[in-house]
Amino acid sequence: MRLLIICLWLPFIGLSQEVVRYTPEGHSHNDYAGPRPFHAAYEQGFGSIEADIWLVNDTLWVGHTLFDLKDKRTLESLYLGPLGDAVNKNKGNPYPESRRSLQMMIDVKTAALPTLQKLVSDLEKHPELTKNRKINWVISGNRPPDSLFSKYPPFIGFDGDLLRTYTADALERIPMMSADLARITTWKGQGSPEDSSILKLNSLINQAHRLHKTTRFWNAPDNEASWSILIGLGADLINTDHIEELAIFRARKK
Repeated sequence: MRLLIICLWLPFIGLSQEVVRYTPEGHSHNDYAGPRPFHAAYEQGFGSIEADIWLVNDTLWVGHTLFDLKDKRTLESLYLGPLGDAVNKNKGNPYPESRRSLQMMIDVKTAALPTLQKLVSDLEKHPELTKNRKINWVISGNRPPDSLFSKYPPFIGFDGDLLRTYTADALERIPMMSADLARITTWKGQGSPEDSSILKLNSLINQAHRLHKTTRFWNAPDNEASWSILIGLGADLINTDHIEELAIFRARKK
């Protein structure tokens, strides 16, 4: 019913302009926190997987806080190695289906410039990942100033802020735009959002789509009501910590 309500709204909330439409994908938020980093989301065919990185002693470690950084939990061991294996197995594609692409979102927790320098260096050791048009590397968290985006190799993109305006040069390096849902609505995932929240969300999504950017809302209620609302409004990446539950939900909707 909620999805039907959203669909009925759409003709009345400014969709007369042509906008780009994308297929909604699962985004594995804090993917490394689960028992099977990379593999659980990958096996469910998620379109986006997130890893938080910390530069400590010239190594990129993965974790939400410094206390999570443990032996063998490096970006290389948890993500770059397994993704490289998948690409080799799939004859150059991240997924067996050659049309499928995969976004790797890297959330930088330590200082942007040295951490990105190390990330670029580590990625360049994997040309099968950096020269692969089906794999997109998007940097979130601590990012350099917008004016420096163009200084990075072309395989590096940046997560934009849906609530900000960017220069044309910066937008060239921004494939995705995200927002904290709590900055837009007080809705907690029960019932339906207020009309004003629906209007605001729809406006932001359409604005990003006109710029040919995908959209993601973090800090959103992680339940079926929220997923239905966001998919109905055209959000492209559905943020979740519940990989299997979202996969089952998406399968029911196909």
